[in-house]
Amino acid sequence: MVLGKNLKFFTRSGQEVVSSAILEQRGNQSSILLESNAILEIGSDEAERLKRTWNYKKTVDAYACLGILQLNAGLLASLGDGQDTVLFLALVTGVTSVGKIGEAEIFRITQVSLLSLRNHSQDEERVAELRRLLSSGMFYFSWNDNNETNDITLCAQRQANGAPTDSRFFW
Repeated sequence: MVLGKNLKFFTRSGQEVVSSAILEQRGNQSSILLESNAILEIGSDEAERLKRTWNYKKTVDAYACLGILQLNAGLLASLGDGQDTVLFLALVTGVTSVGKIGEAEIFRITQVSLLSLRNHSQDEERVAELRRLLSSGMFYFSWNDNNETNDITLCAQRQANGAPTDSRFFW
């Protein structure tokens, strides 16, 4: 099986400030609902009902999710929007295969989307440099289709000895 864009990200249309989003993985029976600074796991039936009821639209397809990035709101907080932090969902939208280790394929990240979870136009300016860094081709991940983990932060000898992940090699 080949790695594909198996993640779908949906946002609610017509929102001003508070954002609501759904992250789905093809073939998975549950989805993630991100709303009002909360993260919930919901069933696929509930996700479909929400998308129909509240007019969610697909925003982006992705290969992987890097996680949620929390940034200090800085100047925006002092302007009175009431939020001290800004949350972004980091999705991998471009990859290049660079080889295999055993059954796992190693991918270089070539493009990342950082999606604001509050829908302010100023938020895009805040993460432009971070997006450029994450899309620079200096970050990698491994993937295989049999759900086995492959820790690319460790050499084969340390993996065989059961060493913990080397935190120097990930952020």
